[in-house]
Amino acid sequence: MSCYMFEFFPLISVCHVFSGVAPSNSSTINFSMSRKVHKEMTNCYRSGYTFDTRGSICFKIVNRRRSWNEAKDACIKDEGRLLVLSNTNQVNAIRKAMRSASIRFVFVGLTDAATEGRWIWVDGSRLDRHIWSKVALNNYDDYPGDTDADCAVLSSSNTLMDMHCNNSFPYICERPQLLYE
Repeated sequence: MSCYMFEFFPLISVCHVFSGVAPSNSSTINFSMSRKVHKEMTNCYRSGYTFDTRGSICFKIVNRRRSWNEAKDACIKDEGRLLVLSNTNQVNAIRKAMRSASIRFVFVGLTDAATEGRWIWVDGSRLDRHIWSKVALNNYDDYPGDTDADCAVLSSSNTLMDMHCNNSFPYICERPQLLYE
């Protein structure tokens, strides 16, 4: 048996959700920690992210250098994910934001670590090469020893390229759940 309790704060448009489980022979329910549920685009801003209307994307550039896996984990800890780009409007919005922040390269949520040459976004979708001006996913091999470059980096010039996952770059998190109900 599960039980859910909601508490809505109209001033900030946030709904806290509490869930709990009680055995059928007990009258006590132990509630877990609450989690925030946002339903409005303005909550993108309230969460410390940037909303781009043209690209319909809620993102945050993190100008701290991390490996791809560390960046992925940091985005998840921040209730998001590494950036997934699915159309040219999103790509253009991100490139503009990168140039404004004077950042040339960032890790995004694209990898071929599971199967070499099969590039998959962290949401499970496949890469659409048509939205990029240049794609250089060619298993970059200027690394001594390990030659697999399995993680994607976006340049501010709209080139999507592969790099070694242990390299350190700034990265971009997104929170798509803040945009949709």
